[in-house]
Amino acid sequence: MHNRKSFIYYRQHGDTPLEGAHAKRKPDVVSLPKKWRQSSVANWADGQHVFEVKSNENADNNDTYYQLASYIREVFGAQDTRNAVIGVTICGRRMRVWIFDRSVAIGSEAIDVDVQPLLFIRIIASLASSRFGFDDTIQTIRDRRIVAIGPDTFILMKCIYRNAGINTRATTVWIATKLGDTTNTRYVIKDSWRQSTREPEWRLLEYATKRLHVIQKQAKVAVYYNHQELNTTMDVRMGLQPTDQELAYRIHTRLVMSTVGKRITDFANHRELLTVLRDALGGLQQLTGIGICHHDVSINNIVIGPTGRGVIIDLDYVVYIKDLQSDAKHHHRTGTGPFMAIHVLLGDEVHTHSHDIESLFYVFIWICCYHGRTAVSHDRPNLDEWTRGSLHGIAMLKAGMMNAQLFETSVLAAFHPEFDDLKGFARNFRGVMFKGDSGILVKDVDYSGVDRVFRDALLKYQSYTTM
Repeated sequence: MHNRKSFIYYRQHGDTPLEGAHAKRKPDVVSLPKKWRQSSVANWADGQHVFEVKSNENADNNDTYYQLASYIREVFGAQDTRNAVIGVTICGRRMRVWIFDRSVAIGSEAIDVDVQPLLFIRIIASLASSRFGFDDTIQTIRDRRIVAIGPDTFILMKCIYRNAGINTRATTVWIATKLGDTTNTRYVIKDSWRQSTREPEWRLLEYATKRLHVIQKQAKVAVYYNHQELNTTMDVRMGLQPTDQELAYRIHTRLVMSTVGKRITDFANHRELLTVLRDALGGLQQLTGIGICHHDVSINNIVIGPTGRGVIIDLDYVVYIKDLQSDAKHHHRTGTGPFMAIHVLLGDEVHTHSHDIESLFYVFIWICCYHGRTAVSHDRPNLDEWTRGSLHGIAMLKAGMMNAQLFETSVLAAFHPEFDDLKGFARNFRGVMFKGDSGILVKDVDYSGVDRVFRDALLKYQSYTTM
């Protein structure tokens, strides 16, 4: 359907999967920009609104809503400036209009299109000219995307991470440079939608930067540069509010950091891997020294800086140590799937620095088991089970595998062959985390003891520079 005055084409795509996603999803109808060429296959990066159409009124149920939500996730994933997406379900005569943002989906009452045909036409016509859900703070000028943050204007060079989830922080990360900066200095710009009840990451990172980087040149934590508080999910949906107030309220924040790095899995050799992990340990110790605990050590939250040294990033879940015992809300379990400490998974201990060190141990194990293996590799290790099932079940599985004998047969045996030379280090690392052969965790793990394990392992690499 094409209206000369509209900005949108509508095209049925029920038999053709849209490009730009890993899954071959086939929405019934998707609206596209006027510039889209009818001869080409549509891409999720061009999708404006998505329709799910069923012939039967009985299909107006959760299954259809979830199907629509799966399409909306693809739009969010492909478009890094989308804050919200409008979706429509049409089941027989029953039509509903949905708003999906970064906290929730809100659906209208069912509209009978036979009884209210003019309303149906008005809705479709209004969507044809709608720019709803786009982040207008990011502008495209002369094929360059720019954003103003404080006194600086940045050019967004590349999106390096995008979380497509609906009820999530929806983290998006870009590499950027300043407009007019002849030095081409790189920055990291991080967008996220935090729950209104949580302290903003920028405040915690600013605190860490002031405490660490003023007194130390070799700080091992990301460096704060600037931030911007933008709108909220209530602003985006123009006052519409579901029943669950806490679930529905998130705040859009933009954080600028002067720390730029590459993923830890892009290490050049084993010396660099151990160096980066040791630096991450040092970063955790630095955070402890200024009174905060990271609470989310994972493979995604450690990067390799330009000099080949490790840096701890993502302070989204950082907690002040003084609040751990006094504030019950900080007893909530936080962390990332397979890297969560055993007693954090069980929920029977307050999350302390020892649990963060334990998570670092699991990051090392995960890399040794999975680096060089693809998702379809036939020899994938049984650590896949660390990502499935209940938190209690994963905790019990991990605890069993840390027994000295099972550690050999279930963990070390799963190492990729290229990491055979690190099995001795793995045994020593386990030795400072767990008591003897039993697999019982050591309480209050000492940073210096773990650091000695790294130091001894790195002595074999003559090019390593001591901390």
